[in-house]
Amino acid sequence: MKTFLYILCLMVAPVHLFANTVIKQGYDFILEEIFSGERFWGIASLPNNNLLLTEFKTGNLLLVEFTNDTLKTTTIALSLPIENRGQAGLLDIALHPNFAQNNYIYLSYSKRLKNGSSLALIRGEWHNHTLINITQLYETPSEVRTQHYSGAIAFDSQNRLYLASGDRNNRHQAQDLTNSIGKILRFNDDGTIPLDNPLIKQNNVAKEIYAWGIRNAQGLAYDARTNTLWQSEQGPQGGDELNIIRAGQNYGWPEVTTGQEYGGGRIGVRTKAGMVDPIKEWTPSPAFSSLLLYTHNAIPSLTNKLLIPSLKAETLFVISVDKNKVTAVHTIIKGEIGRIRDVKSAPNGIIYLVNDAGKLYRLRPR
Repeated sequence: MKTFLYILCLMVAPVHLFANTVIKQGYDFILEEIFSGERFWGIASLPNNNLLLTEFKTGNLLLVEFTNDTLKTTTIALSLPIENRGQAGLLDIALHPNFAQNNYIYLSYSKRLKNGSSLALIRGEWHNHTLINITQLYETPSEVRTQHYSGAIAFDSQNRLYLASGDRNNRHQAQDLTNSIGKILRFNDDGTIPLDNPLIKQNNVAKEIYAWGIRNAQGLAYDARTNTLWQSEQGPQGGDELNIIRAGQNYGWPEVTTGQEYGGGRIGVRTKAGMVDPIKEWTPSPAFSSLLLYTHNAIPSLTNKLLIPSLKAETLFVISVDKNKVTAVHTIIKGEIGRIRDVKSAPNGIIYLVNDAGKLYRLRPR
């Protein structure tokens, strides 16, 4: 574990009136555009319903504060060694489940190294609109390629942290248990490895591994009602997946996939003994970018549904599940706001989305 002192530069922007541009009315919600800024990657809502957004390429955080019909933005510049080439940058953000007591915020990012880059996990304390006492909890081995970092973060009911580690476009790493690339990793909230991790008693393996055979899982969501960890994953050309992640399981990549090489050609086989098939797969690939389990009652049509945004399809999918099976799939946004990068909900039940053009949207009750 490494602790660093970072200089935090606060830049407060003037108060903006909400654009309140109604994009779409439907069901029991209204979709509105409310802000435009940098290219964002991740969203986290504070207990007071204000937001923290990760700026993908600048490596900054943006605090968005709401007061009635106005908002104020504050840029928090983190002096992190960000790699921002290719698909690299500042990635996901998550609050500790006991944030009200400990003020912990977790971030994943692409860390620039001398001969490559890694996926790094850090933790800081939120204090007076700044992030202090930033500590690195973990980083993956270095890779020279700048694709498929993943970085999605989720917590379970015992406050254990799950981190998605992409295959870095070096697909065969996903089946190599000696390293953490192409895996779902599990940690205690301080970055140590739980004693009941599935590979903890094995030799010559990365003991932080919880599951493997992962390509590029950009969405994780934990359902405390059923103790289920849901995952959305990008396939190559075809083969995007919705999975339930279980301890010690192999999810197949690259030996098993319904996707193809870019330009054509099979990759592996469609199913294989000892490897877990997805709950559902999508071909052509929508390019899933995140995952939200919406548990609030503010928008009843979405309550207890999985929401999966997509980049290529520019669609927000709504997935109904029962007993860990998909019972219905429909879309509520399709093309209206472009490539959707992330979706998260606030304590008041409002759903926020960001797109690759740097715009913030909300779904609010009608």
